[in-house]
Amino acid sequence: MPDTWITIAKSDVQASINDTELEMLLATAIASGQPDPTTILIPDVTAEVRGYVRRRNTLGPTGTIPQELKDAAIDLICYRCAERIAGSEAAKNWKAANDSALAKLDKVAAGELYVSAPDTPTTEITSAPGPSMPPFVPRRFGYDEERGI
Repeated sequence: MPDTWITIAKSDVQASINDTELEMLLATAIASGQPDPTTILIPDVTAEVRGYVRRRNTLGPTGTIPQELKDAAIDLICYRCAERIAGSEAAKNWKAANDSALAKLDKVAAGELYVSAPDTPTTEITSAPGPSMPPFVPRRFGYDEERGI
């Protein structure tokens, strides 16, 4: 059975784009000598999604996200690609999808939306160690003794 955590590729983003203006903007950005924005945005958005997930869930291998959040991540990438061009109509078209994706990620972070556990959890340290607890003191209560109050 394949792992439920995936790596987003440029082909995933391109497959989801049906907005001709955004496709044209991407072609313009690449043609004008700028680097392909997806090569920068995919790792950035992946790290952002993992940040939301790590608050309540175990992370999968580095660079992967839960399959359930693929559409949300792609919506974030598409919006940020469109946003790179000032005054872009495509950015306005993707704004609602971006807001919806961020709301979904907030629900994951709050534990209100379930994501699948990875088949192979990460070995990276995902948070600081928890606070150390004070030593346990047995408490005895009774009519003749009130120790530990």
